Amino acid sequence: MFTCGTAALILVGFVAICILASPLFNRRRGVMASPSDQELEIPDYPPAEQCDLSPEALRAYDGSDAHKPLLVAAKGHIYDMAAGKDFYGKGGPYNCFAGRDASVALAKMAFDEAWLSADWEN
Repeated sequence: MFTCGTAALILVGFVAICILASPLFNRRRGVMASPSDQELEIPDYPPAEQCDLSPEALRAYDGSDAHKPLLVAAKGHIYDMAAGKDFYGKGGPYNCFAGRDASVALAKMAFDEAWLSADWEN
């Protein structure tokens, strides 16, 4: 078996290797920012006024009109999803959540209409 001196030497060697190798595993150090790290391009639609929207009025903001905000609501709070337009916009994997209060569907990560139209208050 190892003696205490041998075990300590192995531990010191392991720590030294970790310290020396850490820059190899740190992707951010000394690397230029990738396009995903740069500022996101937000569409040029006017900022939405803070107001209440009925579920029917919210449906107009499902991403089908590029001149309107892309909105998703959860538990009565409305969120502008312009930064996630690739996901929530037309053709995106989560477009079914856009333009509606998708509280229950988001919580269950369910994509079918029964959960998309479920009332979260009940």
